[in-house]
Parts: sequence; C-alpha cells; structure tokens
Amino acid sequence: MATRHIRVAHLGDLHVGLRDRQAQVDRSLAFLLEDLERLQPDLVVQAGDIFDTRSSIADRNVLASWLSAIVRIAPFFAIRGNHDVPFDLSIYNHLATPHHLQICEAPAVLDAAGVDILALPHLDLKGLATEGSIEDGHRDSEARIRGILEDFRAVAGHARPAILLAHADVAGRKLSWGEKQHQQGIKLSVADLLSSGADAVMLGHIHQLQSLDPRVWYAGSIARSNWGEADDDKGYLLWTMGAKGELPQVEVRNIPTRPMVTVSCSWSEQDGWRTEKPAVIADDAEVRVRISVPEARMAEAVQARADALDRWPDAKVEIQPEAGTRLRCEEIAQAESLQEMLEAYWRTVGEPPAAFKLEAIAALAELERQAAA
Repeated sequence: MATRHIRVAHLGDLHVGLRDRQAQVDRSLAFLLEDLERLQPDLVVQAGDIFDTRSSIADRNVLASWLSAIVRIAPFFAIRGNHDVPFDLSIYNHLATPHHLQICEAPAVLDAAGVDILALPHLDLKGLATEGSIEDGHRDSEARIRGILEDFRAVAGHARPAILLAHADVAGRKLSWGEKQHQQGIKLSVADLLSSGADAVMLGHIHQLQSLDPRVWYAGSIARSNWGEADDDKGYLLWTMGAKGELPQVEVRNIPTRPMVTVSCSWSEQDGWRTEKPAVIADDAEVRVRISVPEARMAEAVQARADALDRWPDAKVEIQPEAGTRLRCEEIAQAESLQEMLEAYWRTVGEPPAAFKLEAIAALAELERQAAA
C-alpha cells in the first residue's frame, strides 16, 4: 500500500497589530491566504506570536476574518507565543468553521489530519519555576520543559508521523540584527526537541527563517518588524511528511514584502554633501535617511532633512552629529571587567559622587554574576 503524504503549511510569527507596520502584515496575510488556496495543504499550523501585543478590537477582527478564510482550506492549529497575552486567543476556539480550529495556551497532544501534533506554547520562567534563586529557577524550568518533551515521546512513538509545534528559543539559532529575546533564560537544544520523538519540529519565536536540523526549522516572521530585518527574506514553510520515521521534505515559500532602504548622507568641508543610496528605490519602499554631519554644520543638516522629506515624505530621518573631538582611553580598552571599564572612564572624565559609584559598581557586579550563572 502506498504511503500517504501529508502536506503541512508551517507559519511563523504573524504579529497582527504591529504598530506602524500593520499594513505590511495585512499584505503578508493576504498573500498567505492566496498561496494556501492554490496549494491546498492538508493542514496549517502557526507557531505563536499571533498578535504583537494585547489585541485591540480592530486586531481581533482582522484575525477573525483571516482565520475564517484559512479554515475553509484546511484544519488550523496554533500555539500562544510570548507576545500573545494569556487568554487573548481562546475566543477563536469557539468559531464555527468547516475545518477544525484550535489555539493552545498550554501543552497538549492534538489529533490532526492523520498526524499527532505535540503543542508546546510559550512557557515562561515565572509560570514554571518553583521558589528559589534565579539560577535554581532557570534549571528547574528547563528541566520541566524537557520532561514535557520526554512525555511526548510516548505519543510520538505511534505508527503515524508526529509534529512538535513549539514557540521556543533554541541553542544555535541566528538572530536578525537588533532582534531581542525575552525568553527569560529558558533555552532548549536541538537534541531536547528531538527527544520528543517528533518527525518534524516546527518552530516560532525567532524572526529569521532558518533550519537547525533537517527536521527542525524556524518559519520566521511573515513581515519585517524593524530595520534590523531589512535584509531578511520573509516566507513560510511547506512540509511534506511521509511514513513514520521518514525524513520530511521542506519547501521555503517566499512572501513578497515591502523593501526597506537606507539612504546615507554625509558632509565634508572638501566635497560638501555626499549621498549613498541604491540605484533604484521602489515606489513602495520604506526609506530611512541617515544624515551624518559635524556639530558645527547642524544648520545644513536641518536643510538636508527637509530635502529628504520632500523626496520621501514618509521617510524616517535620523541626524547623527559628529563630535568635534573623540575621547580615547587605553585603560578602558584594556579593562577586563565592567567595573574596571567604568572606573577607568571615571578617571578620564571625572569622578561621580561616592554614593552613586557604590550603587553603580554593585549593580554591575550583580549583572556579571547573573551572566556567569
């Protein structure tokens, strides 16, 4: 008997309600819907961070309309991410839909379209740790998550394929420049994830689409959320799963996104203004203009800002004054600890009040202690 192949669309972070970039999120959601209608997958999963923050009425209406269209194509399963406010998503589990729809806020095992889904939503340190020190809390929380993954193995050992759907920070992942993590120190390894016995690990939380193992992938985010992601391609993943234990095939599906372009302007006494920008800037590009100018030429910078806004009315314009002198301290460069650097800096620019020094040094010592833990 021929093996049935199951196609799963794996969507990463949606971030509905993404501040001044919601228009790009809307475009990406529309593209996803059209692409999935063409592909007709057997199952759609989403790996957390559905909303960017606590949802507004407008955000909830956007998601409700989009979900109603998606579940006409295939069953939809999702999990809560760290950006999703607890209980902000459960209302969607009550929608009347032609295919099953479920969003999980707690670990669960789900029966979906011929596969088992092992759902592992965002679990923070506060919700998992027992009383004790920060170090004990980290170790206890990570141990409890690993225990959940090991318990999943009993389900994943069945004859049909299993998916681990997780919103997690995994060792070895790459971050987009400027992407910050708020996972409170809980970090899993690829080995931890595969200990669940899953045939495919479909991840959310990190915005850069990437593979950590042939069975372990981040789908990334569907739209760029900041300038640190300007060079990142956005998309989602289409998995084709065969028999239990068979290596799945993964196809990257690109999502067309609004270009993000930086224009650099600088001033020199010899050449005047010099501008560096791409040869072609798309009409719909999001433009950032960086103006670098000596402090003595700030009047020219103000005029350059006005000229930039005439050319790109919606541009983000940054003026970066260049200091007339630069402070160089060899002691700071050679310091081996934060306290040594700070004390060398004070010796260079002047000593602050004694009480302030003691508080600052104590705070730095605590930061170094936590970083070394």
